[in-house]
Amino acid sequence: MDKKKILILEDESGNFLHLKSKLKNIYDIFTIKKEHDIVEALNDFPRPDIILLYKEKDGTKVYKLLKFLSRSLDYSDIAVIVISEKGSRQDKIKVLTEGAVDCVTLPVVPEEVAAKIESIIRYKERCLERHSTR
Repeated sequence: MDKKKILILEDESGNFLHLKSKLKNIYDIFTIKKEHDIVEALNDFPRPDIILLYKEKDGTKVYKLLKFLSRSLDYSDIAVIVISEKGSRQDKIKVLTEGAVDCVTLPVVPEEVAAKIESIIRYKERCLERHSTR
């Protein structure tokens, strides 16, 4: 079976270094640095199973990106997990409302994120199996 693919929009501070080292043995990892590169990356890289988005305090660009991805016929089936600097209840609700399947706050615990990714992938696979047997 092919390795699942993860596209990571990472920050400049290195918050993703431990996470990437944990995930790279299990998944094919592709990284980009800027929000505006994500649509181009979706066309250039192999289609990801999951996108990890880093959201700074403001998050306006990430909210717009989440809306775009969740409403797009081409990309709405790609699960998005947001890694956020803010951990407020309102921020998490907004991220989820805009289309993310989960929101994790800094500092990132690589094992937790890896478990969330695996859970989402298993769920998507079960849905595809169920849908294909109907």
